[in-house]
Amino acid sequence: MFDAVIVVVYLLLILGVGLWSGRSIETLSDYSVSRRNSNTFVVFATLSASFIGGGSRWGMQRKSFWSEL
Repeated sequence: MFDAVIVVVYLLLILGVGLWSGRSIETLSDYSVSRRNSNTFVVFATLSASFIGGGSRWGMQRKSFWSEL
């Protein structure tokens, strides 16, 4: 029961942060390009997370399994 309370509180906290930070978003382009205020580090971190994320990780595991490394 205590675990469920922690999960619900966490989800409500994340929802609150999302609603609070999304107050200034008015259009889809504001959301998608972050009002063009992203610096180089943010763009690099986003691209790295996309490329090094779960999809490429599973792809490399599959590739090593089938090539019998």
